[in-house]
Amino acid sequence: MAGKTPALWRLAAGREIDCAADRIAGIVNVTPDSFYDGGRHDTVAAAVAHGLALAREGADILDVGGESTRPGAAPVSGAQEIERVVPVIAALAAALPTVPLSVDTYRAGCAAAALAAGAVIVNDVSACSFDPGLLEVVAGEKIPATCSCTAWDGRTSCRPIPATTTWWPRSWPFSK
Repeated sequence: MAGKTPALWRLAAGREIDCAADRIAGIVNVTPDSFYDGGRHDTVAAAVAHGLALAREGADILDVGGESTRPGAAPVSGAQEIERVVPVIAALAAALPTVPLSVDTYRAGCAAAALAAGAVIVNDVSACSFDPGLLEVVAGEKIPATCSCTAWDGRTSCRPIPATTTWWPRSWPFSK
């Protein structure tokens, strides 16, 4: 990011990330059907061990998700998603207090539970379009939300969001 002005990304719990340097996010999928890792980290113990290994290998942020966005993946309930991600986030927050944790969810309830467990970023594949309450959680906590440039339709595909460029200007005030 040579030539860029230093910029701080304000996270939950009064934390910040200096965005003047490139950052690496490690992915911790706590799902049995992940397209990324094939479900190798679908238990709390396996997911925590994977997160610890990613941090040792240089990940600056860990992103924990509990529902696969793989086309054709079976949906999970909000309660099941919380059951998958919250214990992992809590354990990683205790073991790695300086590593920012992100929760990969489109559900307000899961985001709120993950933030209470130690997450400081919300990563939403739907750009807050699946659960309108998610934007309220993010705004209420005054934390950043990353919103993917694709929209997952819930079962069959990930496709570009035409309105992504109009969403970012509206979301910026929430991160200040």
